[in-house]
Amino acid sequence: MSYPLIILGAGASFDYIREDLIRDPLAHNFRPPLTDKLFRTNLLKGIVEEYPVLNNLIASAEAAMQHGKNLEEYLSEIKLKNIERQCQIVAMQFYLQKFFQEISDKYYQIGNNYSALVSAIQDTEKGEACIVTFDYDSLFEKALNFPIEREIDDYIKGPIKLIKAHGSCDWVRIIKDEWRDIEKVYKSSYNFLIKDPTYLKDQFKNKNRQIYIRRDYKETRQYSASDARVIHYHPEVAVPLADKDDSFVCPDSHINVVINALSEVDRILIVGWKAGDASFIKLMAENIKNPVKLTIVAGSQSASRDIYKRISHIANLSPEFSSSTFSSFVGDDMYKKFFSY
Repeated sequence: MSYPLIILGAGASFDYIREDLIRDPLAHNFRPPLTDKLFRTNLLKGIVEEYPVLNNLIASAEAAMQHGKNLEEYLSEIKLKNIERQCQIVAMQFYLQKFFQEISDKYYQIGNNYSALVSAIQDTEKGEACIVTFDYDSLFEKALNFPIEREIDDYIKGPIKLIKAHGSCDWVRIIKDEWRDIEKVYKSSYNFLIKDPTYLKDQFKNKNRQIYIRRDYKETRQYSASDARVIHYHPEVAVPLADKDDSFVCPDSHINVVINALSEVDRILIVGWKAGDASFIKLMAENIKNPVKLTIVAGSQSASRDIYKRISHIANLSPEFSSSTFSSFVGDDMYKKFFSY
């Protein structure tokens, strides 16, 4: 079966608009960052003011990166050290949610590389593909013209299926829905979880927990002078960690779509993904059964080869290494070859 799988990492969103097509100079302020630049952005100050426990995390993370660690390694080291660090990790998830909502709203631009990918897929014989993205933004959804009112399984309906393996900036998990005395209501889900971040451990043991698309609802609705209904949620975004075992933040039904796709695909395109996700690499190794043509786009031949080294143990892969960035790859001979295969 002629069927492509496309894997997108942070490098894909970073380079999703060609530099010469970014018409609004202010748009650069909302360019999706690479992982180690998550705390080096003009958007940082306004958001961190809402989540002040992040201040210490940012300071210590930047110091660690100055001494050779990457952000994922650092966060893996400190994530369970003490209650303060657990609070900081929770705060970081709220930060990532708001940060990438801003990016999704203000960086989208007509003439982007995601839209070009969608068109290339639609022009293939069957017009089908499975897209796996590790980004939190909703820029690819915009390229797919997703309806504003959508449900979680709309991502896996239709010929182009979108799997958001590490969650999304507009996904939430309802963790508490209760009636409270209005005087005892927490001001926000963030304040509720910061008071007791260990609350999440028991909540997440339930594998059947439901993920929702977040809409503009109020967390607290007052119904009388004394009573209110309180709905607390947790942002469904994975904190970037070096030890990414069991790191999927999406429904099992979405992962099943990936498993089925891996058993059927005849070609895989990797764009801006560092192949650092042990859970996904394991899925690839267990489920790729047929010969697969693999194209890797990482900005240079050497970077592409480094990515292949991390997955070279997977059988049936026949690699090609692009020296291009995502923007220069779109429309070149290797790109055309991939979609005409």
